[in-house]
Amino acid sequence: MAAKGKIWLGELWRLPRTRTDQRGVIRTFTYDAASRLATDEATTVPAGVDAAVRRVEPLYDDLGRQRGRSSWSAIAAGTKLNEVRRTFDGWGNVIATAQAHSGAVIVGTTPTVSYTWDAGATANVARSLRLTAVSYPSSGQGASYRYPATGLGFALDRPEAIVSGGVDIMQAEFLGAGLLARQTLPRAGLAKVERSTSGAADGYNRFWQVANHAWAVGATQLDGGTFLFDRGGRITAKKASWLTTRADRDDVATYDGLDRVTSFKRGSADAAGVLATASNRDWSWTLDQAGNWRSFMQDVDGGF
Repeated sequence: MAAKGKIWLGELWRLPRTRTDQRGVIRTFTYDAASRLATDEATTVPAGVDAAVRRVEPLYDDLGRQRGRSSWSAIAAGTKLNEVRRTFDGWGNVIATAQAHSGAVIVGTTPTVSYTWDAGATANVARSLRLTAVSYPSSGQGASYRYPATGLGFALDRPEAIVSGGVDIMQAEFLGAGLLARQTLPRAGLAKVERSTSGAADGYNRFWQVANHAWAVGATQLDGGTFLFDRGGRITAKKASWLTTRADRDDVATYDGLDRVTSFKRGSADAAGVLATASNRDWSWTLDQAGNWRSFMQDVDGGF
């Protein structure tokens, strides 16, 4: 038996056997003959920690797919508290998910979300495999996906709109194979733009990171900004360039040696993402080795 931190590893396949978190909760894992997780048991639960669920059990089909998961009130036996069951089609796609919030799933009674897929078969040859609709348990609730009839979007099975009740609730335009150029929410009149009217991908920098984007209603921008990155690809600043009436809503971030954000300062930043004046609001915190907050400070008028 070997140990690594608070995780005990079994010799076979190096599978974790137990895990202890900062609260003192000890979880014990068991596996079946195929080395798949069989149970996840909360074998030790200290006072003050919710102990309603003591065991979680996944359920597999003959192909090894996880077709269900249930929660139980005890480490052994006990009462089934809730359950999720999935149904697959011949392609391996999930076509139904039943969720029982109390007790076991009852086929035909438990609320179920259904998924419709289209193989686009021509002369018994599948042309594509697309998710075309999602139906919710509530009568008449759901959404469908509309795909282009021709062109690159058709070839890539990339939806151009999500439709509900016969009305588009989201429309998307792309540049090339996968760059989102424009996202529109017709019901709200909102549009997110990451390209210019000329079609140029000026919302992206040379590394195809989103550098500029805008949420707008017509010609009125409501949100968005310009993002600045360091050489490691980390966002170091967001300039609220659309706020012409306020020049002090730029955010500047700092990181520690593990690439974790440790502070935010808000104020007026220059083109390089450096605050040109004293910040007007600060947030700062320290993290332990596991990433947990050890301390947090907020200054509502800046200065630390």
